[in-house]
Amino acid sequence: MSNFTEEVGVIIAGTSTSEIIFVSSKESYPSLHDYVCFSLRELDEDGEKEVEVLSKVSSIEVLSEVIDSNINPANVKRILAYNLDEARVIGRARIIGYFLNNKKEPQIPRRTAPPGTILRKASSSLLQKFLSYEEGEGLYIGNLAVRPEVKVRISLNGLRRHLAIIAQTGAGKTYLSGVLMEELLKYGATLLVIDPHADYVFLGLKPDGSPSDFNEKILLFKNPLSVSRYGEKEIGLKFRDLMINLLDLNMDEIFELLRVSRQYVNIRNIIKNAIEEIKKESRGMTLENLKEKLMEICSENEKSNDCKAATQAIKRIQELETYKIFGESSFQFEDLLVQGKASILDLSGMDIESQDFVVYLILKRLLHKAQIGDLEFPVFLFIEEAHNFVPSDETSFSSRIINKIAAEGRKFGIFLTLITQRPSRISSNALSQCNSQIIMRITNPRDQEAIVNSSERLGEEELQDLPGLNTGEAIVVGEVTKVPVMIRVRKRETKEGGADIDIVSKLRALKNEEEIKKERIETHLNSGIFSED
Repeated sequence: MSNFTEEVGVIIAGTSTSEIIFVSSKESYPSLHDYVCFSLRELDEDGEKEVEVLSKVSSIEVLSEVIDSNINPANVKRILAYNLDEARVIGRARIIGYFLNNKKEPQIPRRTAPPGTILRKASSSLLQKFLSYEEGEGLYIGNLAVRPEVKVRISLNGLRRHLAIIAQTGAGKTYLSGVLMEELLKYGATLLVIDPHADYVFLGLKPDGSPSDFNEKILLFKNPLSVSRYGEKEIGLKFRDLMINLLDLNMDEIFELLRVSRQYVNIRNIIKNAIEEIKKESRGMTLENLKEKLMEICSENEKSNDCKAATQAIKRIQELETYKIFGESSFQFEDLLVQGKASILDLSGMDIESQDFVVYLILKRLLHKAQIGDLEFPVFLFIEEAHNFVPSDETSFSSRIINKIAAEGRKFGIFLTLITQRPSRISSNALSQCNSQIIMRITNPRDQEAIVNSSERLGEEELQDLPGLNTGEAIVVGEVTKVPVMIRVRKRETKEGGADIDIVSKLRALKNEEEIKKERIETHLNSGIFSED
C-alpha cells in the first residue's frame, strides 16, 4: 500500500508512540524538519490494518567511529583519502499520526514501531493530505518550507475563532497579511482593514502597477485633513472621505472623547448644555463652535462654577483640535461595509490618538450592528499595528471594544485578525482569544514568552525554530491547520505597500542626480551660459 520508495533509514530501539529514533547513512539521511514515514499495523473498528505513520524530523546528529575531537588533522585527511570513515547518522522524529479513510483528522498510533522498521521519505501526496485543506475549503497562503512542491492551504472555517499574525519588523508579516486578504477576496469575503501606515492601499494593483483582479473590490477611505503616505495617482483609486461630525456622536462618546469621566459632573453638564444651545441655533456642530459657546457661557460670569467647568472643557477641546479628524461632514458607516469588498482605512498621516479614536468609533458601530442582528454577512476585520490599538495596559480608546470583539465577535459574524510585531505589548486577553497564529521570525525573548503564554498549540520545537526562520517563512499553528506546519509564503498577486526603503538604492539615485546636475552646471559655465534648470 505504500507510496514511499526512497529509504532514508531504519528505526532503532528507544521509540515511543510520540517519537521515533532512527539511524541513517551519511548519503541518505533526511534533512532537519523534513517528513518521513513508516508502516505500522493499527487496530481500527473494522479490525487490524496497515497504516502509514507520518513523522517530522526534529534532530540530526552525524557520528563517526574513527574521527573524533582528539584525532590529529593529518590523520583525518588520510582516513578520508582511503574512504575509511564509517560515519553514521542518528536522528529523532516527532510522530504526527496516520489517516483512516473514514476520519478527517490524523490519528495518533497506539503501537510503537519495532526496531528494524524501514523509514522512508514521505511522498508529496501524503503531505498534501496531512498538512493542507482542499481547494474549496482552504486559503492558499504558501508552500511547505522543506518541500516547495506541496501547497499549504489553511482552513477558512478556522478563521472563525480569530487569528494572530506575529513577526518582528522585516520578517514579512505585512506581505503575508496581503496574501491572506487576496485569498479571502477570491471567496467573496467582506473585509475591513485598519491600516495605520497605508500598507494595504495597493491591493487594487498588480506588482507591475497595472490594475489587479481585485481592483473593483477595493474601497479606500482617508481623512482629507491628514497627509497620506500615497496619493490617488500612485494608487490608481480615489479616496473616500473619513471625517467625523460631532452631531453623529452621542453624549457618552463625546464625554469619552474629551476624557471627561462621570465624576466631573459640572464639566459634563456644561458641555451638554452648550451642545443643546448650538442645536437650537441650527449652527454647524464643530469643535470651534463648541469652544465659542463655552466661552460665551464663561463671559457671562467669570467667577461662577459654570465658568470654571467651561474653562476645563475648553482646555480638553483644544487638545482635541490637534486630532484633525472632525469636520461638518461625516462618513456613513454603511459605506464602509459592502459585501464582497475590502474597505481599507488609510490612517497614515494621523497621530496615534486620532487613529485610536477613529478605530474606536468604527468598531463600536460594527459590533453594535452585529449584536442587533443587522450584519447581513460575515466581516473579516484586520487590525495592523494591533499593539497600538489594544495595548497590554488597555489605555487606548479602542482597547475595550477590540477585547469585546475578540471575546464575542465570532458569535455575530466578526472574525478578527490581529497583526503585530510586538506581542509582549498587546493585550493578553485579545491575543489569547486568537485560537490560531501564523508566526514569523521573532528573536526578542519577551515577545517569544508572550507568544507561548497566548498559544496552547505552540510546542517547544516550534518555539526554538522562531529565531532561525528566514524572511517569508512562517509557522502556522491552531485551528486553521491540522498540525503545526512551517511554510514559505507564496508570491503576492498585488503590489506590496509596506516594504522597507532600500537605502543603498535611494542614496545612489540621489548621488547620481547630484552628479548629473553638477555636469550640467559645468557644461553651461564652459559655454558661457549659466542656468540650473
